[in-house]
Amino acid sequence: MQMLCRPFKSLRQAPSAWACSLVLVFMPLVGGAADANQELLFRQVREWEAQNRHVAPDQIEMASLDPRVQVQACPRELLLDHPFVSQETVRVRCPAEGPSRSAQTKPPVWQLYLQINSAPATVTTVAPPERTVAPSPPAAAPRAVLVAKQLIVRGSRIDPSLLQETLQPVVGSDNQLLTSAKDLESAEVTRDIPPGTLLHTYDVKRSVLVKQGQSALLSISTAGAFQVTVQAEAQQDGYLGDQIRLKNADSGRIFYGVVTGPNVLRGL
Repeated sequence: MQMLCRPFKSLRQAPSAWACSLVLVFMPLVGGAADANQELLFRQVREWEAQNRHVAPDQIEMASLDPRVQVQACPRELLLDHPFVSQETVRVRCPAEGPSRSAQTKPPVWQLYLQINSAPATVTTVAPPERTVAPSPPAAAPRAVLVAKQLIVRGSRIDPSLLQETLQPVVGSDNQLLTSAKDLESAEVTRDIPPGTLLHTYDVKRSVLVKQGQSALLSISTAGAFQVTVQAEAQQDGYLGDQIRLKNADSGRIFYGVVTGPNVLRGL
C-alpha cells in the first residue's frame, strides 16, 4: 500500500499541519523490494534533514511508517521539503516525468509525509547493587495534542475554532499526533472526527483552493508599485502554495500564478 499526497507547502507554506492529501493506494509490491525502497528513502531523508539541522544523520530519528504502506522506487530524484511551520514533517515527492518546469506543475507520481521526532526518547534502568530490577512501565506523560471540540464532518475544511490545543497524558510513542492548529491552514478532514478525538496526520489532507475550470482572481504587480487584478479560468487544480496555469477568457492569454487562498492567486 502506498501513501500518495499533494503538498501540505503548508498545510502552511513553510509546511503543514502536516497539509497534504493522504491517500492510501494498494500496490502489489514484493515485501523485500518494499523494505529496500523504504530503507533507501529513510536514508535519503535523514541525510537531507541532517544538512538542514547541521547534525549527523544518525541523530535524526524518524517515526515508523504504517506497516501497510509499501514504498515504491522513484526513477527520478526525490523532491524533499518542509510543508508545515513546525518543520517536524518532511514531504517526499516522486516528480512526474517531463521538463523541470512542467514537472513542478504536474501532480507527483506519488508522495508521502514522514514525521521527524523532535528529541529521542531515553529510558533509564536503575538496578540495586545485588540484583537487577526490571524497570516499571513508564507513566503516561502529558503531551501537546490537538483535540476536536465538536463533530467535524468528513471533507469539511478545518476551522481553528473547532479545535483545542491542550496537554493530555498519552500512553506509548504516538508520533503521528498533531499538536498545533496553525499547521492546518487550508486543510480538510479525511473522516468524521467525533468530539474529544485526538487528531493525527492521517486525519487531514490539504484542501483544493482553486479548482480546474473555475474562475479565480490573479493579482499582478506592475512597475510603480501598482497591482492589477484580472479574472482568469484555472486550467488545473491548485493547493495552497501551488503554481498553476490560468487562461484569460477574453484574450486567451495563459498566465501562471501561485495559490494564496480560495480562488485567489499571486502572479509570477
